[in-house]
Amino acid sequence: MAGALSALPDCRNVALVSHPSIVRLHSRELEELERELFGAGLVMRRVLFRAGERHKNLSTVARLYRSFIDMGLERGDAVLAWGGGVVGDLAGFAAATFKRGLTLVQAPTTLMAMVDSSIGGKVGVDLPEGKNLVGAFHQPLAVFCDLSLLRTLPRREFISGLAEVAKYALVFDGGMCERLLEGARDELRERAGALEDIVSACAERKARVVEEDELDRKGRRILLNYGHTFGHALEAVTGYRELLHGEAVALGMLMAARLAENLGVAEKGLHRRHRELLEALGVRVEPPAVRVEEVLAAMAHDKKRAGGRHRLILLQNPGKPLIMEEPPEREMAEAVREVLGRRR
Repeated sequence: MAGALSALPDCRNVALVSHPSIVRLHSRELEELERELFGAGLVMRRVLFRAGERHKNLSTVARLYRSFIDMGLERGDAVLAWGGGVVGDLAGFAAATFKRGLTLVQAPTTLMAMVDSSIGGKVGVDLPEGKNLVGAFHQPLAVFCDLSLLRTLPRREFISGLAEVAKYALVFDGGMCERLLEGARDELRERAGALEDIVSACAERKARVVEEDELDRKGRRILLNYGHTFGHALEAVTGYRELLHGEAVALGMLMAARLAENLGVAEKGLHRRHRELLEALGVRVEPPAVRVEEVLAAMAHDKKRAGGRHRLILLQNPGKPLIMEEPPEREMAEAVREVLGRRR
């Protein structure tokens, strides 16, 4: 990492964007990085913000900008995002927009970020109306995944990341579903080799899709959104406080599977297969106490809408996705209702 940053011809300063708890957990690694950068003639300064999705907003970005100004960051300098998806999105958006673009390096510290959010160049922040409604495409110079950093990850966060792993398996690789069922979550966490294989497979898959459709205009990249339209709506209506991202996506995938069954796109049993996989990985699937109407209203702000219409990813079977334009509102409501436990 130090080598990549020191190789930048005009870089003198590196803004490390993170939050206090991550810095405390990884103090040894960060001190070593500071020493290496200092030896190469670079100065790294820490820019910290409060943890949590609810702080991924424009107010926090403004505070980052002011810190960058105080540091004297110039166009040739770099931003290092050290943390999970919230850190990567915030730091990336600030890097993309400050002085019209600084170099970005991603150092993900969560499983979710390693397999998904740090890869692909999508950066952004939330608005009260919905998730990631303000953003940009800003590819990082590099993404460094150090699996040893996962040792500090709380169990719930680790399992939340497995929901995103399940997404890749369900959308792109039906055989991977079976391997995940056999491996189960504890073995994945304890066996470094198995975890390395999983992270590499997911990262490779996402990089390939992004390479085909970097700016999300050809329709291919939208496949990565499986479960996210429902999931983002659940996060919004719960104020980004109740559900971790992976938990919301897990519920969103269950809703998508139920919708596919109800529409006859998939054979009966797809929803059950989703639930079996998620439960085997330990992913929490307890729905929040929200109303169907709230979820549908939040979905109306989804950034994947086109021409005023919903575009959902559904599965015929694991490994066989399709894009559905404007599924019937009544059927969407019923799928949400069934997964929520028929709350109205």
